[in-house]
Amino acid sequence: MFNGLILVQNLLLVAGAAAPQFARVVTGDASALISRIFLALFVIEVVFLVPVLVVRGRRARRYAEAATADNDRRTDTPVSVA
Repeated sequence: MFNGLILVQNLLLVAGAAAPQFARVVTGDASALISRIFLALFVIEVVFLVPVLVVRGRRARRYAEAATADNDRRTDTPVSVA
């Protein structure tokens, strides 16, 4: 669940930072070279970040399920207190 929160926060941050740059590029401002560079970097970051966080989230979920199943299997046997 934590990776999902990080993913959403990063996407909102990138969207918030990219929106003004996108507006400058769309209006056809001649000095929008830096805005184009920023937009390219944002796209590269999102293309790299989303798959990494999705895979990490799936791995963490599988690990938690396996650990829970292992704990359930261990605690089913009664313990003698003699």
